[in-house]
Amino acid sequence: MIFSTKPSRREILWGGIYLILFMAVLPWLVPALVHRSGFALTEVQVNFLYFGINFAATTVIFREYLIQSLKDAFQVPGATLRYGIFGYLGSLVLSSWVVSFILYIDPEFANVNDRTIHALVSENITLMAIGAGIMAPITEELLFRGLIFRVLYDRSPLAAHLVSMITFSAVHISGYMGHYDTGTLLLCFLQYLPAAYCLNFSYKWSGNIVAPIFMHMLTNLVALSAMR
Repeated sequence: MIFSTKPSRREILWGGIYLILFMAVLPWLVPALVHRSGFALTEVQVNFLYFGINFAATTVIFREYLIQSLKDAFQVPGATLRYGIFGYLGSLVLSSWVVSFILYIDPEFANVNDRTIHALVSENITLMAIGAGIMAPITEELLFRGLIFRVLYDRSPLAAHLVSMITFSAVHISGYMGHYDTGTLLLCFLQYLPAAYCLNFSYKWSGNIVAPIFMHMLTNLVALSAMR
């Protein structure tokens, strides 16, 4: 495996700053600003705005890395599709094992993030398909694979896997802290680890960030379709 490209120092610096905002500030800041603005936006519209801000920011920050990755991917489209699909299928298998383990521990378990997304899909499937199905995967892969995994991999592959998996899983439950008990959130956290693991390997096997972006989009769009 040889990575096709790597974010520049400028992209790493600004990407790292934005990662902090993405994980710790924007999830509560965007809804708060919308509320203070007086605009009468629905919950799905607020979420779409949040997805759009993150998408715009990350594609601007990582534009050189993303453009070069797209050029490299178009030279070997078969490999990009292959490793994206392999990662998706691997994620399905591993996730089924983890979910079986979770249900063994708590037969009444339901992922709190999935319940929220299901409600939003019921409100507006089109905005959710664009926001959660297309924009969010690009944002998250640029941050968790392109930034964290790729930068750490040169120093320690193990650290690259662990840190990217933990942060990716944590960001999907951070907004629910204080609203649900710790045990439920820990089980939700576990449920995201298989996807994070397979996204890492989709990137590693292909050497190009486009493969995990494709895998992530496929995962989210299939899940959203099932929620209709």
